[in-house]
Amino acid sequence: MTKDKTQETTLNGLEELTAKIETLEADLAAAQTETETAKEAQMRALADLANFQRRETENKKLWSQFAVADFLKKVIPSFLELKLGADHSQDESIKQVVEKLWKNLETVGLTAINPAPETEVNPNEHEVLMVAEGQPGCIVQVLEPGWKLHEQVILPAKVSAAQE
Repeated sequence: MTKDKTQETTLNGLEELTAKIETLEADLAAAQTETETAKEAQMRALADLANFQRRETENKKLWSQFAVADFLKKVIPSFLELKLGADHSQDESIKQVVEKLWKNLETVGLTAINPAPETEVNPNEHEVLMVAEGQPGCIVQVLEPGWKLHEQVILPAKVSAAQE
């Protein structure tokens, strides 16, 4: 082989290697881009999963609260009758049972709405059943207490109020 032929062969080999390197670099860049895209998709999927799990937890809690509120709406009238009977009874054991039941109702988040007279009527918490003489727009008398479950009114207080 002559020197020119050897140089030409070397140059051809070098050009082939350079082309192969460029191809490999392009393939590497494409693979890196694909990896980044896959990582971003994975991160989005993980974020979506976390959001889904959070929403499901919130929904379960909300449905649980709805179920408890519905149950309490049905139980409260019986509780009030039992309390009224206990208030007029001489039997201390009945009074203790009512007190224990009330404490248990408080532990699930039940609170009474029992507004003071001359308090301004709040339509979110009070249901005006009667109109009476008094300070306009204010409660004159509480006819029946209302009930909240975790700040949500489940039964409004029944009141008489002065007309505005």
